[in-house]
Amino acid sequence: MPIKGISILATLLLAGCASDGGTASSGQGGVSPVGVVGTPFLVLLKIPVCIATAVLGAPVAAAAAIAHHPEAERGISDGIANNCGPPYTIGSTDP
Repeated sequence: MPIKGISILATLLLAGCASDGGTASSGQGGVSPVGVVGTPFLVLLKIPVCIATAVLGAPVAAAAAIAHHPEAERGISDGIANNCGPPYTIGSTDP
């Protein structure tokens, strides 16, 4: 168990060091300390929120489809995209 926990922690810490492709000389992009520390926590929180959104959203989406309610279907789709989609890192400068 300790080796598994250490390997998971190391993987999450390395994920926090991911760069968005900017170069140091351009002054854009790069990695901020907040991103390095915060990204593993973002990933740890994003996974259960995404799973809960999918579990709770599936029956509601089915009911909206049966009732032919397109606004509800779009709202559920947008909610799942917001909770399960990017950004996956903190401090991303992507528009």
